[in-house]
Amino acid sequence: MVSGGLGGSYEIFIWDKKNNFNLTKISGHSNNINCIIKLYKDDYFASCSDDKTIIIWQNGSRKSSRSYSNPIKQMIQLKNQKIACVDSSRNIYILNENNNTIEKTINSGHYINSNININKMICLKDSRILTCSDDKHINIFDPDNYKCLNYNFSFSFNNDSPIKSILQTLNYQIISGDSNGILKVWTPQIYGNYVMNRHSNLNSLFNGSLIIADDEKSMVYNWIEQNPNAKLFKTELLYRLTRDGDTPQAFHSNCDNKGTTIIFIKNYYNEYRFGGYTTVPWKGNNSYQPDSKAFVFSLTKRKKFPIKNASDRYAVGHYKDYGPIFGGDTDIYFHSGGNWSAGTNASCNPSNYSCNVMDMIGANSSSCNFRVGDFEVWLIK
Repeated sequence: MVSGGLGGSYEIFIWDKKNNFNLTKISGHSNNINCIIKLYKDDYFASCSDDKTIIIWQNGSRKSSRSYSNPIKQMIQLKNQKIACVDSSRNIYILNENNNTIEKTINSGHYINSNININKMICLKDSRILTCSDDKHINIFDPDNYKCLNYNFSFSFNNDSPIKSILQTLNYQIISGDSNGILKVWTPQIYGNYVMNRHSNLNSLFNGSLIIADDEKSMVYNWIEQNPNAKLFKTELLYRLTRDGDTPQAFHSNCDNKGTTIIFIKNYYNEYRFGGYTTVPWKGNNSYQPDSKAFVFSLTKRKKFPIKNASDRYAVGHYKDYGPIFGGDTDIYFHSGGNWSAGTNASCNPSNYSCNVMDMIGANSSSCNFRVGDFEVWLIK
């Protein structure tokens, strides 16, 4: 275990954490030590300081040192042996931990003011960087080129307090805390943005579903309802294959002319879970229908795939001898005759929606047929 000093000592202490015993102390900085992180290599760690340096250490010995124009306030470790650090002027540097060289310099997008600090920087599970600041914003950075995706990515809504800390939970949500002691939960949605989950009773949605998990409900809610101030909608199970029958007739008798619906599907072979959403009520009038708000999605991959062309007239297919159809080239396709759970009588052939077979049904081959383990149709009201 390693700790850093401030207020005069500016030393780094190396501890035996099992016995809480100070093994040694090392010197190298001449001002407050703001952050220490462990690196990928064994026995390597890095420290940053108000003395405007970052030092990489190995086994308690200085390996390399680099000076900057401003004090370095925070560091985090990224994938691929990279380090991200932020200085007092809110610049972000991407470093190669092997030689302590700068690979990129980024404008964090936070307001520049002597009274504004970047209070926390974290690396998400998908390698994106999130920063929060006294300017009441959280900014997000692309994992590949580390370009700031939104320079005014305000998560404050009606709260004008500076955001002091952020963390990511195991189910990909972000929790933020502000200077007024208020905690907020942000739920990931398509394109990597986050919206505040303002509802505490999301578990009431899709109650009793055998396919969607409780920790996925907020994600699906925000895919459907992108206005964070909207009233929580209600859901009703219209059809379940294992309950109501494995035929087009059972599907249409339970689902036609009901309203906006979402379907959840489970692949029998690998239990990949996916589905589609449409605002056009199902019918059996043997035609295709446009729906600019329609989308398909993967619960397993936690991804939403919008329709490629909002004016596409092949958003959904309404055919009385078939099950639900999304896309003219059968992005999701329940074949005629039913018996979908007994053989490969359903298919996924992405075309009209921006998805792929691997994300949807978990098949990495030219064969896009699958056997349905179960599927449900839920009314959104």
